Amino acid sequence: MSSYNKRSNKILGNVIAISIVDAFTSLICGSTVFSVLGYIAKTQSKSVDDVIESGPGLIFMVLPEAIRNMTLSPLWGILFFTMIFMLGIDSQFTMVETVVTTIEDEFHMKVKKYFKKREILVLIVCVFTFFFSLPNICPGGIYYFTIVDFFSAGVSLFYIAFFEIIAIVWIYGANRLAKNVFLMTGSKPAKYFIVCWYVISPLFITIIWLFNWIRYEPIKYGSYEFPAGAQIFGWCIALVSILAVPLGAIHTYVKSPGKTVAEKFFTSLKPTILDIDQAPNEYITNKVGNRADFIKRNDTLAEIVEF
Repeated sequence: MSSYNKRSNKILGNVIAISIVDAFTSLICGSTVFSVLGYIAKTQSKSVDDVIESGPGLIFMVLPEAIRNMTLSPLWGILFFTMIFMLGIDSQFTMVETVVTTIEDEFHMKVKKYFKKREILVLIVCVFTFFFSLPNICPGGIYYFTIVDFFSAGVSLFYIAFFEIIAIVWIYGANRLAKNVFLMTGSKPAKYFIVCWYVISPLFITIIWLFNWIRYEPIKYGSYEFPAGAQIFGWCIALVSILAVPLGAIHTYVKSPGKTVAEKFFTSLKPTILDIDQAPNEYITNKVGNRADFIKRNDTLAEIVEF
């Protein structure tokens, strides 16, 4: 939730810390899970493939089975499920804040008009999502969960990530983004990050995306194959986020000025945010020796530092 950071917040340290913590967490979790699976497979005289379960079955069936055989198993069970609860609450904070911040940024005046306090908007979002989540606890909830999990995270996630990079890095421009970072923090991103934005990230996302499509199989839960109606329902869930990209592009094209199709198209690709190099003279400061100190002294102002 970068919008909550201070204007001069040094983002490089946050990025490196998050990357390192995320990588080590993945390694620790992977080591823990596969050691547990190996233990269960040995005790049951089975291969690891026969005891592997992904999704909620791993959390609520496989791992608790290993905890049950530990010394002081009640203590480890309490700690384990407390951790799961905290992770769930943490994820909900992120998801709810993402939705609420998006609504506030897009409909700022209407939100101020109809919701006197921000907490009311948060409550409405929570209640709305709560009712949409109720099918998960019904007798067939695991099937509903599997469909939503597969199509919302597995199908549309890389699609959205790919076009986010295209829009921000190739259309808005990585160099322009680097200038924005410089304006806020007083230091420019290293060339390494610009190369990652332009080439490495889109390439990796495209490769992973293609492999997912090559290995695509109709959704299943264990040995149960979902009927065609359930598959269509899942694709409708995925299209809610997928269609936002072409519909947004069409809306921008229609609203863009221009007399010809080509003129409207190229106009729609131009960023609407004023570029630093094109800013009016009254908004441009003179070059300064220590830009970081300058920005700290003018943290609440909107000066644009000349490169």
